[in-house]
Amino acid sequence: MNSLYLIAIALIFVASFFLIFRNFKLSLYVLLTLSVLLHKELFSFYRWDLMPVRLFMLALFFVGIVKTYFYVVKHGGIKSLLPYIKDPFIALLLLIWLTRGLSIIFSKNLQASIFLFGFFTTIIVLGIYLYLTFKDSPAELFKYLRFFIYLVFALTIFGYFQLFYFSKTTQVIGAMWPVPGKIPRVGSTFWDVNHYGALIAALIPILFSFILFGKNKKLRILDVLILISYLASLLLTNSRTAWMLAGFSFMFFVTIILIRKFGAKGILYILLAITLVSAPFIYEYNQKKSSFRRMVRDAFHYRIDSFDSHFMLLEGTYQVFEKYPFLGGGYGSFFEHFSKTKIAAEFFTRDTAALTNRVPAHTIWGESLSETGIFGTVPFVIFLLLALIVPLYVFFKGENKEQRFLGGMISSILFGWYLAGVFYSYNSEFFWILVFSYFIWGVGAVGKDWFKKVLEHFLTDNKVIFYGILTVGALLIFSGLGKNYLIPWDEAIYAKVAKNMVANNNYMVPHWDNLSKGWYEKPPLYMWMMSVPMRLIGFNSWSARLPSALFGLLTIVLVYLLAKKLFNKTTAFISSL
Repeated sequence: MNSLYLIAIALIFVASFFLIFRNFKLSLYVLLTLSVLLHKELFSFYRWDLMPVRLFMLALFFVGIVKTYFYVVKHGGIKSLLPYIKDPFIALLLLIWLTRGLSIIFSKNLQASIFLFGFFTTIIVLGIYLYLTFKDSPAELFKYLRFFIYLVFALTIFGYFQLFYFSKTTQVIGAMWPVPGKIPRVGSTFWDVNHYGALIAALIPILFSFILFGKNKKLRILDVLILISYLASLLLTNSRTAWMLAGFSFMFFVTIILIRKFGAKGILYILLAITLVSAPFIYEYNQKKSSFRRMVRDAFHYRIDSFDSHFMLLEGTYQVFEKYPFLGGGYGSFFEHFSKTKIAAEFFTRDTAALTNRVPAHTIWGESLSETGIFGTVPFVIFLLLALIVPLYVFFKGENKEQRFLGGMISSILFGWYLAGVFYSYNSEFFWILVFSYFIWGVGAVGKDWFKKVLEHFLTDNKVIFYGILTVGALLIFSGLGKNYLIPWDEAIYAKVAKNMVANNNYMVPHWDNLSKGWYEKPPLYMWMMSVPMRLIGFNSWSARLPSALFGLLTIVLVYLLAKKLFNKTTAFISSL
């Protein structure tokens, strides 16, 4: 059996090497096909993470070395590579690669770190290959995306077969997680159902654009059928993070549409719409006997241990970062460092499966922060931010309606993925393939001097500066709003008065500790405002502080607008910041 494995490994590697060397564009179809064959029991050799796609990527790495050598020899030395290294896309990738490599100094598991760094090295080579191949012909990328969409459609069909076969035999084929009393979570050929769900969610907007702008009627009908299959499969994954990805992507797209049409008022419209739509659902959820509450908790919290574990891992990533703030604890050795954090004991008690498995950080951002520190996270964040704003620039400045729509869709996908990535890490080939493809499409759509054009637009546009201030203000004010207890005396007293208003349904006569005697020390307006979120969200420090936080954010807006009117946008930016 071992000799057969070795023969298979050698054949896949050699075949991949020669195909990539002779025709990189053709080899991409092979890469896309292999990138979805991720079930460890079905496709791995020797090690759980050695699969055909990794052998292909290794072959790509060696092709890159050979072609770079020939290029350097032909063009007169290492200096001939400088124009490429100076390119912002390639420079950022190399900087991320370098800092992740340096972080291994602090690794507590050198073997795991070297293997993961080797994987990421092949990802860097892929990114550079894709960039140099398609940056001047971005439309060509959609030929591969369409193939990818058809490929994933085949996965959804296989997923239905998995479910049918399980219902008849109770036997599991591929990735499927039986959940007692519920429909099994279907993952098709993936190992991780959440990865499968995220891939579907990240392709749905592109599929929708094909339906909207497709010229071939028969092809559009097929795309509609594929979209229906995608949506059904997304539900069958029962992946909370994939649903978050899809939901946040949709909200972001609607927001930028409104901003484009109405300017700053668009943000107010979307906030108003979210408030009006969500308020009855929030109110209903906070009723303990509500059937809606039971349905939501049943869908999202049927594994309370998993839900809580994600937050413990987030807390653990920050504790590792506190100990290794500059270069992190070593790329690939999160588990070893996490095991020694304060939160680890509670985590292992809650999630006993982690005692026998090396658990990753389960977060894109926390993984980077804990393993590579500030020096590794800053270029990583800049790269992903550029990947977001380049297609966003196309949305606002695109040449035609179709291009603008695609730019908006792509930026929305990435925004949703980044938010879902707070609770899950997608460090696999399919994630990087799509991020690179979407980024490179945006670069090609912007055209020559893309970096300069995008930066000039987003750093000098008054609206962008205003939205940036608004975003920073909201993050700083709302991120820890409900973390601490209410402060004695005043804050707690006002909250108790508001709570009594809601509990007794008496808003005209304020009460504090003595319900038979009115409390008239302060005007009731602020307590009235606190009572609204308490009625909707429940009695907690977050709802009590919400009115104050909203007015705090509005104060920042007021300072910005007033300084801009009296002086200029630079003064407005500095003063509001």
